[in-house]
Amino acid sequence: MVAGDAPPPWHEDLQRYLALKHALAARRPPRHHPRLRADGCLFEGRPLLNPLHTVAVFEWPVQRIGPRFRGREADGMPVRLALFRNAIGGIDHLLLGQHAEALIAALAQRRVCGQRLINDLSRRLAREEGGELSGLQRGLALLLEQFRARGLVLGSISHDFTGQGPKGRARREAA
Repeated sequence: MVAGDAPPPWHEDLQRYLALKHALAARRPPRHHPRLRADGCLFEGRPLLNPLHTVAVFEWPVQRIGPRFRGREADGMPVRLALFRNAIGGIDHLLLGQHAEALIAALAQRRVCGQRLINDLSRRLAREEGGELSGLQRGLALLLEQFRARGLVLGSISHDFTGQGPKGRARREAA
């Protein structure tokens, strides 16, 4: 940029996007959960949302800005992105729709099995939007699987019915 030139209109959004990516890359990876199964059933177990993620809304499609795309005017549609650290340490992103964003919020807030989470969220969305319940359930189940395939969901935490987990071990030792 030449002195005196105004920055492009997407400059602030791009800077915020890059700062978020840098912050995620700089964070320490979390400790591995002892009952996490990367290939475990997301519906019977509790899906574990990648703790190294953030959801951000931008005015510009920051994920596309580069030598081939330099927008001059925003299209008025907010761009919602989930940014997260992937398994090899890089930063990845997913473009989110309304239901995907609602699913991420539910995963972050609730500690229940995936089936219950999807059923509850589907009922809520059906009430709010008037959508068909079974279609919402199928769509959310597909989103949950896609989140795992991309690394936004790390797998599922199995229920410890064997007594072998930390609480079971403490009960046996106390007896």
